[in-house]
Amino acid sequence: MKKLVKESLNDRLFEEMEIDTITITVRKGSGEKMKEILECIKACGNGGHTYEIVIDPEEKEGLSERTFEWDGDGSDRVGDVTLKEG
Repeated sequence: MKKLVKESLNDRLFEEMEIDTITITVRKGSGEKMKEILECIKACGNGGHTYEIVIDPEEKEGLSERTFEWDGDGSDRVGDVTLKEG
């Protein structure tokens, strides 16, 4: 119950904030995968903890050191994730 109250309060605060909207264009058939990735980030972060997102940790060209801190209950909260098929 406590978590639901916290999420409800966070959702209300998010709705009152100024927001950015991102448009991502992907090849037909890839939209659902991108939506799943964004929904996962939303589900993990909006619950109230900070974590790192690691992009391809086994990649050999050195990109594996690219990690991103995500503060879902703070400034990095995800709102709506909608797939618009073309």
